[in-house]
Amino acid sequence: MNKIFKILSILGPGWIVMMADIDAPSVFTAIVSGSIFGLSLFWLLLLLIIPLYFVQETSARLSIVTGKGLGRLIKENYGNFSSFVSIGTMVIINSIGFVGEFAGIASGGLIFHIPIWVSVTLAAILHTFVVLRGSYKKVESILIYISAIILTFLISAMFSRPSLEVLKTMVNIPIFNKEYLILILGNIGAVIMPWMIFYQGNAIVDSNIQIEKMGDERKETLIGSVMSEIIMIAIMFTSASLFFGKIDKKTDILSLSGIFSPYAGTLSPYLFAVGIIGAGLLSGIVISLSSSWSIGDYFGIPNSLNLKLSKARVFYIFYMVEIIPAAMITAFFPDLINLMINSMVLNTVLLPIPLYFLIRLSSRENILGKYKNDKYRKGILWTTFFMIIFIVIFTLFNFIWAF
Repeated sequence: MNKIFKILSILGPGWIVMMADIDAPSVFTAIVSGSIFGLSLFWLLLLLIIPLYFVQETSARLSIVTGKGLGRLIKENYGNFSSFVSIGTMVIINSIGFVGEFAGIASGGLIFHIPIWVSVTLAAILHTFVVLRGSYKKVESILIYISAIILTFLISAMFSRPSLEVLKTMVNIPIFNKEYLILILGNIGAVIMPWMIFYQGNAIVDSNIQIEKMGDERKETLIGSVMSEIIMIAIMFTSASLFFGKIDKKTDILSLSGIFSPYAGTLSPYLFAVGIIGAGLLSGIVISLSSSWSIGDYFGIPNSLNLKLSKARVFYIFYMVEIIPAAMITAFFPDLINLMINSMVLNTVLLPIPLYFLIRLSSRENILGKYKNDKYRKGILWTTFFMIIFIVIFTLFNFIWAF
């Protein structure tokens, strides 16, 4: 029991960002992957633990040593244009991501027979309420409690009973199937996202984590990396067990609750609903903060949760209003599962931009001194960078070749 409390005591930015990584679009990407290809993408989710940990550990280390977020460091070392491009691409992705978070919350609400507009409105109110707490630590505590809701996906998987046909898909890897390649891109984008890199660094700055706590942050990030992928595998496992051949990218959130109806006598659909609502709430807040912190870094304006509204008006106002278009889109145009998967693909395509700056900055001795990337870390990070580019080009080539 003491070990459990010791682990819980170190939870903070690393754990929150990893749980927020399991956002609504990521959940639906795993669901569609399991429904179409069973467990054949299981290998990818396991493999992604490695780059996920090293990318986020690098983001954490960079901000712990420098006391600055990635956006600010890019601006100081590479100029306004590079900072604008890296932050701008993240904000664009985030805008699409917000729609996915609200769509996920709405789909969870439908399983409980809650109208879409009610779910979206309540989510928007809670989204604003959480951040107006007056300090980062208070917000962090709330986010850790919300993150616990996502663990219901693990319980949901325990109620699943995959058939032998589904289990056989684990060794079936149709690497030249166009839809399979798209879902590879989607699952990479569902695991490593640009906003995660920006969020963890800024959260560390706001929580004032010092160098002597770097070991705890690394442990927390590792625990979160492993747990987030276990949960993603659990979601894919549940989908493959229940929905193999029943859901595709054309399925809309209105019909999703109907697909669950044959299992209404079990806890599985309701546990799923609770999980997807928690995932959407947590990720919506974290994504909003990543945008607001980064924009504050770019314009050099106050951007801390430790400041009152009167001291950081632009930061808080942007945080509160940036979700409004997404909430309205979800309320009026709910057929969004395909959009969610495409947003994950876009994550993968644009990820090399902030990843490049992260690797370059964290490899410079004049910035990190003895904490700069060693050869081992540098090798893993650059391999991740070029593998992502290779997969994007390979997928594009296959699409062109098909025509």
